[in-house]
Amino acid sequence: MKQHNKIFIIFAMILLIIMSTKLYKDYHANEELKIMIIQNEVDSLSSFISAFRQTYQKAFIDNKIPVNDKTVHLLPVKTIKSMGDMFARTLGDRTTVRTVSNRPRNIENQANAKELKVIKYFNENKDEKSYFKVLDHDTYYYVKPLYITNHCLKCHGKKEDAPLTIAQRYDKSYNYKLGELRGITTITISKKDIVNKLHISYMRNIKIATVVYILFLLAIYLMIRIIIKNQEQYTKNLEEKVIKRTQELRQEKEHIQTVIESNNNAIIAIDWSGKITTFNQKAEDMFGWTKEEMIGSRNLLRIIPPKYKQRHTEALANYFKTGILSGKLDNAHQAEGINKNGDIFPIRISIGSKFKSKNTIVIANISDISQEKNQEELIHQQSKMVAMGEMIGNIAHQWRQPLSVISTASTGMLLQKEYGTLTDESFNQTCEAINQNAQYLSNTIDDFSNFIKGDRQLETFNLKKNINSLLHLIEGSAKANNIALILDLKEDINIKGYPNELSQCFINIFNNSKDVLKEMDSDRFVFITTYINNNNVVIKFKDNAGGIKEEIIPKIFDPYFTTKHKSKGTGLGLHMTYNLITDGMKGSIEASNVSFDYDGKHYYGAQFLIYLPIG
Repeated sequence: MKQHNKIFIIFAMILLIIMSTKLYKDYHANEELKIMIIQNEVDSLSSFISAFRQTYQKAFIDNKIPVNDKTVHLLPVKTIKSMGDMFARTLGDRTTVRTVSNRPRNIENQANAKELKVIKYFNENKDEKSYFKVLDHDTYYYVKPLYITNHCLKCHGKKEDAPLTIAQRYDKSYNYKLGELRGITTITISKKDIVNKLHISYMRNIKIATVVYILFLLAIYLMIRIIIKNQEQYTKNLEEKVIKRTQELRQEKEHIQTVIESNNNAIIAIDWSGKITTFNQKAEDMFGWTKEEMIGSRNLLRIIPPKYKQRHTEALANYFKTGILSGKLDNAHQAEGINKNGDIFPIRISIGSKFKSKNTIVIANISDISQEKNQEELIHQQSKMVAMGEMIGNIAHQWRQPLSVISTASTGMLLQKEYGTLTDESFNQTCEAINQNAQYLSNTIDDFSNFIKGDRQLETFNLKKNINSLLHLIEGSAKANNIALILDLKEDINIKGYPNELSQCFINIFNNSKDVLKEMDSDRFVFITTYINNNNVVIKFKDNAGGIKEEIIPKIFDPYFTTKHKSKGTGLGLHMTYNLITDGMKGSIEASNVSFDYDGKHYYGAQFLIYLPIG
């Protein structure tokens, strides 16, 4: 068998293994997707039922609606059963909803043997929020516990404390305690249509992948045949090129000159006397001076801006005296150059040298980074857009509670009006609550608008007000992730800089902590402290997320460095924070790990210290 055929077979087998592995993973992902769809559906249905239950429970208790033959059917325990039956009829017996207890008032709500086991499970596992089980291929069983709240105690606490109509009507289900398990809501759901659709989709993908695999192999085989057919001619041409190139490389001086002249960077060399010995084409293009004007002269200072000339002359003189490159000459660094027309532009320069008596040579490799600086600005805008995306998510969290208050208040007012219990005082209080929450939403929009308006004006501003404005943007995200913000802000600190950019820095640091804290099961804190030390404003961010790995602390401000999965992080946040603080506001930032005590407990986490000049 010819070698290329063997290679083709091996390639086909490897590709088959890769495709089979992918299909296997897709199968498991497909199965997980089925369960996820069902879990999301029953969780949403359960949340709706819980919200319905709490709303009507509150309506009965707060409005003191008597429980009699006319109103008893409006009680949550009655209506939820009716809702479950309606779901079953509407969806063709594919969904069953039950609210049951091991101590029911109504015998119809007595838990069966399977439900009693689940009640026992929740009593033994107080931290569990739900119970989910796959009964067979397309039937799923979901249970959510119902715990006694303060509202529940009004009817299920002591009998003598219960509303009179409740006490007269029921002799059971009293003497519960706060937090005790009252019962469970069970949802049994059958989703054969969704399962079948996912299965059909998966099988269709297998067929498509098989066809693609066969066509791809055919294409590869034809390409190999074409390559083999032209191999001899290609080899002949390659040998001719190698011979030609070998002849060129025999002339070392010509080769070196070719490399220098074809370099995309400016290459400039001087000898021990300071005379320019090399000035390539890129140097001509960059600085505007010709080879004839520069080579053989001591005019190197022509391309150095006035503010750098003294330092350059002293550093070069020290090198010719000691043979040691010092300061920035010893490292690649950013500086500025000046062309023949007097235009100053940013450059990156690295120095190489050979020190040997009168054979000393110093070579500078210089690149024009004007375009790179423009790219930095684009990266800044990209980071801003990422931060805007985060803010939109924060606002979504921020608005949930006031929107819920407005919705609940208006619904409650309608219910009170329906039962004739709406008083002028209640009406005014409810309208005031709706107005306050609407104003809160409006203020959030103002804060977000200030953040994204993009103004970059140097101004003096109050640091505490800046941070408080920031808190309006991140407060919702913090609450959604159970993160407590601990503040210690001085009142009278004013700084000169760019308030929008500083807010973006704070958001980047907060998001960095949030991404780790939300994975924790214990306390979650972010501490923000401001104070003045040695004529510097100090802004300290600290969390209890376990700290940063010591080996990566020096890298966290590098561009595109991230420990997150590529779908969750770009590695630009802390890099842009560093640039905005150091370049934009002439300050500094450092990261470290710290141990500390708070509220009688010991914690360990990351700390960011920002130092800014006083405004």
